[in-house]
Amino acid sequence: MKKLSLNIKKIALSLLVVGLAVGTQAFKNAEKVNDVTTYYYKLNSSGTTYTFMNSGTIPPSSVNCTSGIVDKCIVGFEEDQGAAFSRLPAPSDPRTYQSASNGYLP
Repeated sequence: MKKLSLNIKKIALSLLVVGLAVGTQAFKNAEKVNDVTTYYYKLNSSGTTYTFMNSGTIPPSSVNCTSGIVDKCIVGFEEDQGAAFSRLPAPSDPRTYQSASNGYLP
């Protein structure tokens, strides 16, 4: 009987440890992917200037990007680049985000 009680305690402890490990991992995966504020800019229709859209931790949608321009529709930086900047030459700060599609936002 003592042996059975000891085995049950071992099983219970093992289940508790596994439960804690799984539960902790579930909350880690739910954390934000990007918790740094990014400044987002959209390309104009002539493909010459990026203008400020917004800032935040979630990139804006690029669904309405119109194709045809040679650069990314939306780009993002950790540093504020001002109200607008020329596409060429690009800012010296590295892009922290760029849309999947090339084009511009009307």
